[in-house]
Amino acid sequence: MVSQVVRRASFWLLIATLVVLPFEHVLPDDHAIGGYTFTTVELSALLALGAWLSTLALDRRRPRLPRGVAVALGALLAVGFTSALLAPSLRDHALDAAAHFLAGALVLAAVADT
Repeated sequence: MVSQVVRRASFWLLIATLVVLPFEHVLPDDHAIGGYTFTTVELSALLALGAWLSTLALDRRRPRLPRGVAVALGALLAVGFTSALLAPSLRDHALDAAAHFLAGALVLAAVADT
């Protein structure tokens, strides 16, 4: 019962993320965490990923993702983070970009699994 509700919430939060994509807006500083200001898209994706991960935990299962997609995403993430860590300058910006790519990869996995 709870799993079904969380699964539906995850689905609709993913849809909401798609809806707000063209209308990204920076949220007020009241919603900043650790000096990081969120946008509507980031907040929506974060909520959707939280619901999706909760669904996986409640169902006690791993994500259903085709092996080729999982390998390709893993390789791209490894290259992105390795490049960011080895960047001689602007390492913080490179790590931020890699973290955004990680979030996008997780959203892709959630959509593929839903």
